[in-house]
Order: sequence, then structure tokens, then C-alpha cells
Amino acid sequence: MKRLILMVLLTPVLQAQKPEKIHPFARHHYSTAYLQEQQALWKKETEKEPRNPENWYNYYYVNRNLYFADTTRMVRKKQYEVTSALIGEMEKHIADSYEYNLVKWLHGSWDMKLIPYLRKAQALGPDRPEHVDYSIVLAEMDGNIAARDKWSGKKNEAGQFSTGLMYYNYNVLSGLPPNTILLTSGDNDTYPIWYLQSLGIRKDVTILHTTMINLQEYRDAVLKKLNVKSWTGTVTPWHDEKEKTNIVTWLSGQVARPVCVALTANHHAKCAPAENMYLTGLVYSYSKTPMDNIALLKRNFEQVYALDYLDKTFFPDISEDIVRIVNGNYIVPMLRLYEHYSAAGDIYQAGRMKRLLLAIVKDTDSEEDVKKKLAAL
Repeated sequence: MKRLILMVLLTPVLQAQKPEKIHPFARHHYSTAYLQEQQALWKKETEKEPRNPENWYNYYYVNRNLYFADTTRMVRKKQYEVTSALIGEMEKHIADSYEYNLVKWLHGSWDMKLIPYLRKAQALGPDRPEHVDYSIVLAEMDGNIAARDKWSGKKNEAGQFSTGLMYYNYNVLSGLPPNTILLTSGDNDTYPIWYLQSLGIRKDVTILHTTMINLQEYRDAVLKKLNVKSWTGTVTPWHDEKEKTNIVTWLSGQVARPVCVALTANHHAKCAPAENMYLTGLVYSYSKTPMDNIALLKRNFEQVYALDYLDKTFFPDISEDIVRIVNGNYIVPMLRLYEHYSAAGDIYQAGRMKRLLLAIVKDTDSEEDVKKKLAAL
């Protein structure tokens, strides 16, 4: 009888399971359990309708997200093999589809020999939003800013930009000195900035994407824009562990422009000498001479940054979970300022920092830790 009752209770839950559209990992944070469930569901959909491109596209993306969700090398290798085999099945069933050609390009990790697949996808689905990101980067590599702006606009029209991430990246840009070279590392700290620049905001800033920089074509394009000779050594300066040369210090020796590292890419800042990196807001600024970074922190947080969105969110967001993660970058500079304001007796600004900090960490894993640090300061 108990078993029957349990089955009756579980039946609605099991029946409620259904395949759902899978977005890129940069847009949504999925649990591994959810992805594994969706993996099984989309596999069944491809078996039921093997000629349906949408089924295959979602099945590919759930496997791709599982690949990025697990950092274990052996598991990643196995997942990559699964995904590669999946593309082979897609070729058998939907080789002439938009989805197959886009996935074939995507899975190649920017292998420029696979560009024809991306071009074919663009031709098959000129108004589809899924290939927009790659079109933006190709325009950047070609040095075609007008095309980059156009594709960035299309990304916005398709509703692919998170409002919270737009605010965050507006603050990153607005706090930079003129003509900064800004190092970024991912989708969420690069595409929003390019879109903001398409609107005329801080077009003097040059973005250097630290993952894409490993592509010769991208590296040559960016360094040409900066009027810097391409690196000619056997290894790139940002990978030269023996010489301890880092992209930050290397670039600063090549150009008479400020070099900053977004906090979202701060693993690159840690490779440079710590005494030369200064926290000035949502970036680390490189300087060989001493810098009054507290004054710059105060300027940015008091006069420059738009911060109301942190505790007064009146808009829906397509990437709410990602925004909460990215907003964690405010914690360190705000704690630094809270300590400064408390020591200076500035009750108003100290209270403001505390209020915003508590809003950022509410219901996150950092909440208790931040509360303890606030109490100790």
C-alpha cells in the first residue's frame, strides 16, 4: 500500500519532466543534475524525430554545457568524445540545416578552417540570433567596427543582453582612464561592452579578450590596432612561465596607454607583480609607480558608477543567476571602501557600502562570510 501511495505521489513529478530549450552556459547557470536530466530527454527526442534540427541543437547544447560544467580532465575528455560523436550523427540526419552547420563551427573551438560552416549557417538563417556572437568576433578580427556594431545591435534586438550585465559593464567602462586597454576573459564581460561602445559609450577603450588572444588571427588584429608588433617568441608572453612574462607587463612596455584587467579576468592580474596592480574599482590598474587607488575607488563608487540596480531591481533579467555571480566582483572593492569610510568616520558612505554589500550577497554562499567581515571592520 505504501509503495502504491509513493508511486501515485511521484507520477506527477515524473510526468512533469519535459525537454526544455537549452541556452549557452554564459547565459544561464544550470545544475549538473538538471543538465543530465535534459540530456536524457533530448536524446529521446532525437530518436523520435531524427530529422528535427531543433532536437539535435538542444541535445548538442546540453552536452556542451555538461562539458563546461565539469572541470575534471577525464570527464571532460569523455564528454568531448560524446559531443563529437553527436555531431557525426547530426551530419547523417540534418547536414543541410542551419543547426548542423553552426554546431560544426562551434565545436571546432574557433578553428578558422571551419569558417565555411559558419558562413553557410549565416546564409541559411540570416535572421537567426544563435550565430550573432561569432559574427561579432569575426567583425572584430577583421577590424570592421561598423560590422561589429551592426551585429551587436542585432544581438540586442534579439533580447540576448542581460540588463544586469549591461549595468555592470557600463560601470566597468565608465571608471576607466582615457584610451585604456582593457583585458576581459569571457562572453559576459566582452559582448556587453562592445554593444555599449556601439551606442557611443567609451569608444576610446580597446578590448583585449584573453581567451581569444590565443588565436593568431585575433592576436594579429588586436596588436595591429594597438600599433604593436606581433609577438615573435616561441611562446606568447602571457604563457611564458619560465620568464614570468605576463600580457599585462608585456603590453605596458609596448604602449603608452593605461592597461587594466577586469575583475572578471583577474587571474591574469595575479601573474603580474602584485606591487604593480592596483584595485581601482571593477578593474585592476597596472602602474609601475605608486597609485592612490583609494582615491580612485572613492571617485568611481561615489561619482561614476550607476549602483541603484544592485538593491533596486525593477526589471526582469534573462540571466539573473549569472548576474548574481558577476556582481560578486563588487564585494572586494566595497569591503575596502567600507573599511576606509569607517576609519574616516564617514557614517553615510560606510552605511551605503554596507547596504549595497548585503543586497549583493543576500541568499548567496558569500552572505555569512561578508557579514562576519563587516562586523569585524
